[in-house]
Amino acid sequence: MITILEGILQIGEVVKSDNPILSFIGNLQPTKQNKQLHVLRFNFLTEENSLEIDINEEMDSKTAEKYLYVGRTGGSRSAQWYVSSTSSNYHLSETIYNLSDIDLGEKTNEKIQQILSQYYVYLGDDLINKYRYILDLNKYGIIPQSINEIYDEVRLENPDGNVGREVLDRVQKGFEDYLREEKGLSASDIGLYTILIDNEPLSDLREYQNAVIESKQPKSKRRKKFRGVCSICGATENVSPDMTETKIKFYTTNQIIFGSDLSKNNYYKNMQMCMDCLFRYLAGENYIMNKLQTKLADFNVYIIPQFVYGQPLNERDLDIATTHIVDSFNMDWQPLFRQIYSEQEYTF
Repeated sequence: MITILEGILQIGEVVKSDNPILSFIGNLQPTKQNKQLHVLRFNFLTEENSLEIDINEEMDSKTAEKYLYVGRTGGSRSAQWYVSSTSSNYHLSETIYNLSDIDLGEKTNEKIQQILSQYYVYLGDDLINKYRYILDLNKYGIIPQSINEIYDEVRLENPDGNVGREVLDRVQKGFEDYLREEKGLSASDIGLYTILIDNEPLSDLREYQNAVIESKQPKSKRRKKFRGVCSICGATENVSPDMTETKIKFYTTNQIIFGSDLSKNNYYKNMQMCMDCLFRYLAGENYIMNKLQTKLADFNVYIIPQFVYGQPLNERDLDIATTHIVDSFNMDWQPLFRQIYSEQEYTF
């Protein structure tokens, strides 16, 4: 466990930025199967009460950073409010609604409320939050059927099913038909969807960036009262008792063991980090998930190196080392493991 942790922190020290949000930027490929991908920008023009669907921007290696693509918030059931996504369905339904609960400054808050009331159709409290609001594509000439007509049809055809999910699926299909027929692109040609308000990307807003950074920090009801020691550097200030926001987990989260004196109340003391070390860890974790992921036969694996001699001094050095590490792994271990795997019978 210590070696894994040291490797992640070592990489994080190299790639961390003065702007913490850059530690969370995901990996987006600008092409897929040798085909150029595009950015689709939902541009809400509030003064004209119009919606512009802009697909003219081609993706490149800087697109993820430009629009602050940081994945999604928690699991698929979590409230999604990040403004850059690899799927259109969040922006067609819940993103603006969830942004209305986040303080983005008085001016932007007012515009978000205006967009929610003027651009989206409210389908009622019978649906869960994810599907209560649907972007009114019919109002802007994008799909032929009104949202309420689609909703009524779904309820009539399948009243016991997931009505909200089905409505969103039909709206998304209509949107993709529009892209193909009017814009000349299929959904597979779009690599990123993002939101603009009056020609300004929401991802450029400092208040939005601060909200993203805050969302990446562990949440704890004990946080204000908690006083601990960072397991990495020994700091006693700004230490969080929870590590549940990390994606690469090498510690237990549900077992009462000797490290906590067999007490549920002491469990959180097994792994603590101050915010500086946590952001260093998250930066290293993000880099590993983006650039050190490969396959071992049919298994997805992460290669987590620890540099004992010749530690990389900057991200360029690290990228060079990473390329050699992954290539060496794929050349040396993959063929051997495939042979062993093919000769053995496994029961799961």
